[in-house]
Amino acid sequence: GFSLSVGQHLGSWRAGTEAAASVSARAELGGGVLLELSHELDALCFALDCTATSVTHCDLRFDGAPTDGKVETVAEVELVTSAGIAGSVHLDMVADEPVRDWVILGTEGTLRVDALRSTIRQEQPDGTAHTITEFAGGERDRAERRLIEHLLELSNPEIHPRCTTEDGILALAIIDAARKSYMSGQVAPVEQHVRQEQ
Repeated sequence: GFSLSVGQHLGSWRAGTEAAASVSARAELGGGVLLELSHELDALCFALDCTATSVTHCDLRFDGAPTDGKVETVAEVELVTSAGIAGSVHLDMVADEPVRDWVILGTEGTLRVDALRSTIRQEQPDGTAHTITEFAGGERDRAERRLIEHLLELSNPEIHPRCTTEDGILALAIIDAARKSYMSGQVAPVEQHVRQEQ
């Protein structure tokens, strides 16, 4: 199974920007945690090397942060993947203390990622644990720099993108299924959109 969780109060997202006027807080600008924190859905598909096939349950909240009241401030999404793995993703803009944790349960142990503290730990079934890696300070800035450099490299037609249009479409399809599940109270399939070659 898996559990991914990311949260931080909206008031601390963007220094120098009034939270209630930010893109994250306003429906007409595409705000809300499902769209704003969709990178966690991308991370899920990347970490498990599979795609989400259905949202089995979704709870949304619309309070606890200075928004227009129309955007979701908390999303609890339960999913099943193409590999048959079930788990959950928690997204929020109301947490007092920032968090970004991933837990992946496997037959040979548990992998725990604390992205804010830049650590990855493996726990064995017998209870022993060890740190697989710790990233040095400034890794987030280096990662951003690598993303920008990769974007510039894509002007070369021989370089293939690490993230594709299909990856983005899949994240939006998961969000659409989460919203449908919330509205209906039912399982919602993730519609797999395949780009047709022209």
